[in-house]
Amino acid sequence: MEKIKILGIGIDNVTLEEAVEYSRKRISSGWITKVYTPNSEMLVETVRDRSFEELLMAGDLLLPDGVGLLKGARFYKKRFKEKVAGVDYAYALLKMAKEEGLKVFLLGGKEEVVELAAERVERDHPGVLAGFHDGYFGPEGEDLVIRKIKASGADILLVALGMKKQERFIGDHLERCGVKLGVGVGGTVDILAGTVMRAPEFFIRNGLEWLYRLMKQPGRFIRMLDLPRFIFLC
Repeated sequence: MEKIKILGIGIDNVTLEEAVEYSRKRISSGWITKVYTPNSEMLVETVRDRSFEELLMAGDLLLPDGVGLLKGARFYKKRFKEKVAGVDYAYALLKMAKEEGLKVFLLGGKEEVVELAAERVERDHPGVLAGFHDGYFGPEGEDLVIRKIKASGADILLVALGMKKQERFIGDHLERCGVKLGVGVGGTVDILAGTVMRAPEFFIRNGLEWLYRLMKQPGRFIRMLDLPRFIFLC
C-alpha cells in the first residue's frame, strides 16, 4: 500500500474499506498484525520521544486518524484518500468480526465503562465479544491481563489505554496475547459505552471534531496546542 511520510512516519494511504479488507486478509492468513491510529498529536510526540517514533514505525498498518494529517500531507504535496478515524475502524471491525465468526476482546477504560461497552457490543453484535478488562492495571498486572486475553480465544484486541501506553502494550505483548490483530483505539471504549458522544455529523464532515471535543472538554486545551505545533513542524 502507498505510504505518505509525515514527520518521518509512513502513514498508509487507505480508505476505511481498504483498511478493513487488509485486516480481514491478515487475520485469515494467520499473520499477527499491529494497527495504530496516529493523529497530529501523536506525530508531534514522536518528535519529543524517539522511542515512540520507533514503536509507530514498527506497526503493520498506520491509519490517518484526524483532519490534521490530511492537512499536513499537503505540505508534502500529497493527499490522503480519506480520514480513517480509529472509532470508525473499530466499529467496522466489529461488523466484520460478526460476518467472519471472529472474536473481539476489549481492553481499557474504567471498569464500569468497559462493562457497559461490552454489554452494548454483545447487544449489537451477538457472539462477537470474547471478553473485556479495564485499563487500570500497572506493570505488575500485565501478566494476568495477557493470560486473560489469551484464554478468551480472541482474534482481535481493541486496546484503549491512551496514547503511548496502548501502542506499547500492543508492541510488547501482542504475540503473547494469542490474537491476530491488535489495534490502538484511544477513547473508543467510552464511545462504545455511550458515556462519551461522538461529534455531530456537521463537525465531522467539516473537520471540526477537535473543536467539538474541546467545547465538551475544555481541559484538553493544552493538548490541543500540539495542532499548531504539528502544522509548524510539517
